[in-house]
Amino acid sequence: ALAHYYGRRADVYNRGYGGYNTRWARELAPALFARPPQGQAHLLATVWFGANDACISTERAHVPLLEFEANLETIVQQARQVARVVVVMTPPPVHSPSRLAYQKRKYGARATGVEERSTEVAGRYGDVAARVAGRHGCALLDVHQLMLREADWPRYVGAGTADGDGLHLSGAGQRFVAEKLLALLPTLGLDRDALAYDA
Repeated sequence: ALAHYYGRRADVYNRGYGGYNTRWARELAPALFARPPQGQAHLLATVWFGANDACISTERAHVPLLEFEANLETIVQQARQVARVVVVMTPPPVHSPSRLAYQKRKYGARATGVEERSTEVAGRYGDVAARVAGRHGCALLDVHQLMLREADWPRYVGAGTADGDGLHLSGAGQRFVAEKLLALLPTLGLDRDALAYDA
């Protein structure tokens, strides 16, 4: 969606790392947020963590809240050094019934029935992300709260789909987040009409 919106006006690079938490991403931050060769700042960087950090402590990806905050601070500081605008995003809510159904599909008889993620805990990590954004003068896209305002929010994380897992965004969820982000960007001085073609 961003690449289409900014077509011929800005290059869009996806630096997402599936399954990562802030502990692992913090080590990569200097490379992920490298300044362009010409020394100019990037127009925009988005920072979206918390869904994996917020899993229960027995899971490998878990990062305690205080460490999550410190890690996110470092990542955001790195992003701010190379981008004019930084948008911090909060983790989405978790649809527990879909999450448990996915666990059964994936593990069969070995499924534990233990919820390794929850909306409540993801919300705590989202609160921390919001605080970090505020401290560093970054914009915030509160995906967590925006989704929860929608009565049918579970569909955004795959509820009712054959392969939905209650955590990762469905096609509807991807469109939802894209629409919210695209609505935010013009308020941050990043309206595409203000950018030159092929600049």
